[in-house]
Amino acid sequence: MRALAKSHWIGKKEGGAWTFTETEIRKLDVERRSHQKAIKLRKRLENDLRRLKGLPPKRKKKKKRPARSYEDDRPRRRRGDPLTIDDLLDRMNDPLVQLDMALARQRVIEQRFNLPFIAPQSTRYGLVQCPACGDNAMLLIDCDNAHDEAGIDGYQRMTADLIAQHGLPTILRLPPDPPPPDPNSRMTLRLIWPDDRHPAELRKVTQEEWDRLTDEIVGLHCSTTEQMI
Repeated sequence: MRALAKSHWIGKKEGGAWTFTETEIRKLDVERRSHQKAIKLRKRLENDLRRLKGLPPKRKKKKKRPARSYEDDRPRRRRGDPLTIDDLLDRMNDPLVQLDMALARQRVIEQRFNLPFIAPQSTRYGLVQCPACGDNAMLLIDCDNAHDEAGIDGYQRMTADLIAQHGLPTILRLPPDPPPPDPNSRMTLRLIWPDDRHPAELRKVTQEEWDRLTDEIVGLHCSTTEQMI
């Protein structure tokens, strides 16, 4: 993996830090798990053959420390000594370490919010302004990694603080299926109102119905404000 990153087959290095796409992270995670399973299976088969021959199982050999190169001017860190700044920088700049950290962050998010999909590196959202007053009138959240209603539930749990922070009518939407410009394209969405008087609505709309729905929600902004005044 380090060789692939350094040869620019995967990842991108900007400002001294490595970044990976979600596809690369998923692919490398699957390959790593498959590689580990293959190694365990091979070792198990080797030990089974040794047992059939009446031999003891093969033990893991202790690694020998390589001889120190005279080109390395840094002092060798003995076991138990604190890490030096150079050690920390080497680890932080290692693409494999950064990939492990990205995978660890994903797993924490997936477990915390009980997500039925792979946690995104970031969630796309936007605010729609009212054309009459210029204030925010609606919050849009794109559920890019979700595929069904259970996925929308996961995004709603994951963005609950964001929805409560803005207190606006909110739409969580799945990617259109099939993608436009197919005339049969439909978008599944959930409409959440800021008050408890209106229950959340799950809809499947066409592009024309989507345009009418957003116009209606934005149009309610100033009329609702006037009623409150």
